Amino acid sequence: MDTYTNIIVVGAGISGLSVALHLTEISADFLLVDPTPGQGASHVAAGMLAPASEVNYDEDLMGALLRKAARYWEDFSKKVESLTNSESGYERRPTMLIATERGDLDELIRLEGYHRHLNIESHLLGRLEARDTEPTLSPKVIGGLYTPMDFQVDNRKLLKSLVELFDSRKQIFRSAVTSVSKNGKGSGWTVQTQDGNRISGQFVILCNPMDAPEELLPSSLDEKLLRFITSRAVKGDILRLRDQMDQGPKVCVRSIRNGRWNYIVPRQSHEIVVGATQEESSQRTHLSAKAGSVLDLLFDATSSIPILRELSLVEVGTGLRPGTFDNYPLVGELLPGLYIHSGHYRHGFLLAPITAAALVSSLAPEPQAQDEAILVDFSSIMSPYRFQL
Repeated sequence: MDTYTNIIVVGAGISGLSVALHLTEISADFLLVDPTPGQGASHVAAGMLAPASEVNYDEDLMGALLRKAARYWEDFSKKVESLTNSESGYERRPTMLIATERGDLDELIRLEGYHRHLNIESHLLGRLEARDTEPTLSPKVIGGLYTPMDFQVDNRKLLKSLVELFDSRKQIFRSAVTSVSKNGKGSGWTVQTQDGNRISGQFVILCNPMDAPEELLPSSLDEKLLRFITSRAVKGDILRLRDQMDQGPKVCVRSIRNGRWNYIVPRQSHEIVVGATQEESSQRTHLSAKAGSVLDLLFDATSSIPILRELSLVEVGTGLRPGTFDNYPLVGELLPGLYIHSGHYRHGFLLAPITAAALVSSLAPEPQAQDEAILVDFSSIMSPYRFQL
């Protein structure tokens, strides 16, 4: 079967769904192509929107982008709720980083200094202040770093709302993509799917980072660029607990123990997400969590908040983060009519909405200057051709 649409969005995780939402705002004709929309890494994620606690040292430009992305989430959540007539899952619930050892507290002190350098708000707390802020903390906690602008989104609630929206509009084509090729007749592109269908359009936006570009685009891009834009698979194991009696923490808690980070994310839905491990992986299918990883996650989490021992463990999940060569995202045009919006790594839910807005603005009849500026101002950490700079 042959289908035509103006824009083909390949992949329907948070990356592709964010693109689709912004395409809807400009009344674009598009299709999302994905065999399991809303699943994959986006389904497993914790949904943390954490510009303060996720920033790395000496990444000033990325820190600026993370701050812009966090501010943008307020508008994005309103857009989601307006279009879907359902909750976006966005929660303005602050975060506290905690330490139980002196060396780890020194790391929080160093991080607070870097936050001041980046103009990110955070506040060092002593032992008593930390426990006053979050009474469920272990008595072993010796200090914390309060980040009042690090929020979260219930990833599954958001994904469900967006998938249902585009399903209702018949804008999701459920099939895996096997190839993307330039139309032989001239302008435009054709996407071949696993079930034998062909979808043609003027534009293709690649938002499926775990499908390697060299498999999809065997002859369209030069070899060096293909290597650069191919995502690394970084495996993460993550746990979900059930807090039916509301005994757990009221703020998001990130602990550091001997240099190993752990996060505990409470939800309005009485779910608590505990994560997450990091492991470079060559395996992309049939994933399963390691017993040692689950043990480490539970040990670190219950050492920080002992009451978690009493909660039900309802899910052990495993997903693949899309890492790139330098762990920065890939957003922009690869060839005329062929775009990429991928590789957000640990910042998928935080960054995808604002980078999607920037990319879609470049395709819009009347581009928004503030959105287009994102592509220009952050080109050195987003452009797929930055390896040439």
